[in-house]
Amino acid sequence: MCSIERLIERAVQTGPRALSVAASRTGLDTNTDPRPATTASHFPRRSPMSTMTIDQMLSPSLGHGKPAVRPRSTVRLTRRGRAVVVLVALLAVLAVGLVVASSSVATGEGGTAEPTRVVQVSPGDTLWDIAAAIAGDGDVRAMVAQISKLNALDSGMVAAGQRLLVPVD
Repeated sequence: MCSIERLIERAVQTGPRALSVAASRTGLDTNTDPRPATTASHFPRRSPMSTMTIDQMLSPSLGHGKPAVRPRSTVRLTRRGRAVVVLVALLAVLAVGLVVASSSVATGEGGTAEPTRVVQVSPGDTLWDIAAAIAGDGDVRAMVAQISKLNALDSGMVAAGQRLLVPVD
């Protein structure tokens, strides 16, 4: 026996009962090497082979060599029982959602409104011109976006005579 086989055999003899080792040895290689002597010296010859399997059983043995069989569960759900389990799970998810969502409810008190004034669009005015006059040296694009948001404008088109809410400086 080679040293690894001895180690495994010693572990099996002193180790847990659930460990089993099966080893088989093949005979020595009796075939003659057809290669010339110069080539054969570069390659190792075939060595004796051994096959080992180590099976560790998942369940402990009952003492007579047969693995223990877990008893089948006696609880079985009917179709109605499965429906009740699904319904209870959905209600639990809904309850968790309501608890989480209740923390994000708005208060009954109003916030502070942004100070605005009303500007009437003159003939030839564009939204850009109005935003540039209000922004001064600031960012005109941001002012256009703010005016559009305050007035719920879909586009930058304004008509003469239209009244627009604009932020106060």
